[in-house]
Amino acid sequence: MNRIAVAALVLGLAGLAAGCARGPASGLVPADDREFASAFREPVGRGTAPRVDALFAPDAQCAVAWLGSGAFWNGDVELTLLDSSGVLLDLHTPAPAGPHADLPAARRRDAHIAVRAFMPWTGVAADTAGWLRLEIRAAHPGAGLDLAVRSGGGAAYPLHPHAPPGERFGYAVHEDRLLRDGRTVAIVAAASGAAATITPLPAAADSVPAQLRQALVHLAAGATGATWDVWIAPVGGAAANASPPDRQLAFAASLARTTAAWQAGIARGAAITHPDSRVSGALLSAHRLLVGNRERRNGATHFLGSPFQYRDLYLRDGARVVHALALLGRTDLAGQALTSLYEFQWPGGAFLSQRGQLDGTGQALWALGSYAALGGDPALVDRLVGPALRGARWIALQRASATLRGGPAAGLLPYADPRDNELTRGHLFGNDAWAIAGLEALAPLVRARGRAATADTLAAEISAYRVRLLDAWDAAARRQGRALPPVLEGGGRDWGNLSAAYPCGVLAADDIRVVALDRFLRAYHTCDGLLTYGPSDSIHHYLGFDRTQAALRRGDRAAFRADLEAILDHAQPDGSGFEFASRDGRCGENLPPHGTFAAMFVDLVRSSIVYERGDSLVLFAGAPANLAADAGAGLVVRALPTRFGALDLAARLATDGVGAVIEATLPAPAKVAWPPPARVRAVIDGNGTPLPVTDGRFTLPAGRATWRLEFEPAAGGEEGR
Repeated sequence: MNRIAVAALVLGLAGLAAGCARGPASGLVPADDREFASAFREPVGRGTAPRVDALFAPDAQCAVAWLGSGAFWNGDVELTLLDSSGVLLDLHTPAPAGPHADLPAARRRDAHIAVRAFMPWTGVAADTAGWLRLEIRAAHPGAGLDLAVRSGGGAAYPLHPHAPPGERFGYAVHEDRLLRDGRTVAIVAAASGAAATITPLPAAADSVPAQLRQALVHLAAGATGATWDVWIAPVGGAAANASPPDRQLAFAASLARTTAAWQAGIARGAAITHPDSRVSGALLSAHRLLVGNRERRNGATHFLGSPFQYRDLYLRDGARVVHALALLGRTDLAGQALTSLYEFQWPGGAFLSQRGQLDGTGQALWALGSYAALGGDPALVDRLVGPALRGARWIALQRASATLRGGPAAGLLPYADPRDNELTRGHLFGNDAWAIAGLEALAPLVRARGRAATADTLAAEISAYRVRLLDAWDAAARRQGRALPPVLEGGGRDWGNLSAAYPCGVLAADDIRVVALDRFLRAYHTCDGLLTYGPSDSIHHYLGFDRTQAALRRGDRAAFRADLEAILDHAQPDGSGFEFASRDGRCGENLPPHGTFAAMFVDLVRSSIVYERGDSLVLFAGAPANLAADAGAGLVVRALPTRFGALDLAARLATDGVGAVIEATLPAPAKVAWPPPARVRAVIDGNGTPLPVTDGRFTLPAGRATWRLEFEPAAGGEEGR
């Protein structure tokens, strides 16, 4: 694993957030161990969103948000750091300079306070509640601060579904434990040169909201500074005598074990080393979330929509997660997530996880097809083909019934009131686009299992369905005066219609209707490079990903790169993404990170490197201009799944500094358009044989080989790069 990835694992994969304070003129205080600093030179995100660091571990039944205000919030209990005057020690994102530029910091006027936090994990699959461990270090002698603990959180804090309800909470102290109603909610131990005094507040007057009644822990440093070891118990608290994980280990030793577990988990499957450090940071964050955003209850694994407010995985988000996990080579996890999606099938055959969301049937079928095509377990596919066919029959029956009724919606799925996405009641064209995508994904699975007649029936259904959908869609477009409207009857927010070209494939990416929709959205529903959702100042972080995928596939590299930069600019410093927010970055209770953003970002980056088209691959369609910036960098992928088999690929500057070298094991022929400004004039294989090059484009044959690329001279006579 490269140095950048290893260094970032501590911050991104171990769920660690580390901070150092700024003194009056001293700059950033260095951490004791350089490993705690990410090797990325700058934060990924540059937007205005308040910082949120998600601290979680695979299988844990809760997560903790380290908020920009300085508070730690687990969905039940909040812990904040206060100075002696009661002022929050807030987090801030330092300017992008120096080795600690992308670390959150605890800040106060009179002392340097360094805070590090993570959720211990051994890497063993087991039910675990989810304790958070903090190290608080005061650099100045005599420094003092308070920890404030309260229940209920604030107005913008999402509640965990297992948070205990109560109008009154009673706090008590037992040795180094803070108890709430007899259960441990925090443990505070003086590790060195320090004292900690736990002081519950006296009974508050009725004028103080009971859920905000809090307990204070006073921390006082000795003559040489101090270090404190702090644990926040899981949601609902722990038993009065419960011992947190790794309490017998020092903070650094526990962190090292957790980091090793994350490194082992993230190393499984495919690997991508990207020359763009911001893409690398966001990709690592997405990878971490996808493989770690799950909990175990009674021995069963449950995948989540996000660590905080979406502690379920429904069809719309789940189909994307299955696809992304398969792209990462984690078909073990993809299979578990896929199985959970098939639990949403109703007796009549439809897949429905939320009221009125009729796109779920197509998404369940599409997810199965993606899983199978990217190397999923054939035995699981065999088991799920039967339920998938029942879903296909449900689609056919709904279309037949609508045809008998006639009217503008003849041959389409029924009207629906999804209370999400399009946010209107009507015939949503996205439901039909997803149904076609699901049927097309199912057909080859059925044919491969010897059911030719059923596959032929599906093919005929798909062909007729596509014609009917486009006829209805075009008629609605003429009535509404816009391309590919989201709802047959008019109104509604753009959502399912954005998926018509990718991933549904109902229309080609360069179809005039897809291009017109893209232009319309960029002209009227885009803010700061992202699509708006509802009000013009409400930006959505992942809504435009399918639009960007379509731009990539029709060769609009400029639009793709602009979209990618906007996505990264609005990301959190660690590269994670949100769902929607106001333009000033407020997310309300919908905290980042979001699992669907992570899934769609993985898909987007993978497509920029390689995607399937017909019987071949397309390489480097969205690769950055610095793809071969130096001989030690470049782009490298290992064991990356494709529909044709696994891909290994390395593209680097040639060792002599002139031209580039591609080393690859290709499971199918690959069409290549090297990113500008370089323009390829010759491609030579290991035997010295040139390949045909037309307008800078060429095709590499399947198999394992090395090719040298020669570029046309740039202005001034030097080789272009």
